[in-house]
Amino acid sequence: MGIGTPPDDIGDEKPEWVRDRADELDVQPAVVWDFLEDDAGGVATVDEHRTRLAKLFDAHLGRPMLSDHYRVQIYDGEDGRYDYVKGTHYARDASEAVREVVRTVAEEQQLVVELDGTTGIAVRFDEPVPSADACLAADICRRAFDTTLSDLDEAVYEVVDQDTRHSWTTVD
Repeated sequence: MGIGTPPDDIGDEKPEWVRDRADELDVQPAVVWDFLEDDAGGVATVDEHRTRLAKLFDAHLGRPMLSDHYRVQIYDGEDGRYDYVKGTHYARDASEAVREVVRTVAEEQQLVVELDGTTGIAVRFDEPVPSADACLAADICRRAFDTTLSDLDEAVYEVVDQDTRHSWTTVD
């Protein structure tokens, strides 16, 4: 059975189509996103913010890890901090409620749980896929931190080292 392609007019419903298709095929959503990225010759476009975040993740994955600070910071607020490091999603200094939401998302999307402790949880797909990771980040932000990617605006950036940051608004 082939993966197929979503209808041209699917728009913002593409993440749901991908999850449904992954369920039908009994694979992680990242497998379907990877196919769509290969078909598109780059990140698989969804909406402006998820596409921009996927491009930042793609750039992040392509760079060597230069320091212990290296990460993409997605959210930093009262409920904890949410970072992405080389394909792994970390919710740090997070409450039990946030960790429980991330556990639920991990189960729904067949994610690998790298770490689940008292101060945080780390999850990832088997292989990093920028489009899949961006959709996962949007889902975690909405469900665990009660925010959207569009609400985060300048709060999302890549930390290369102690002095260097790249905003997601400047990635092409």
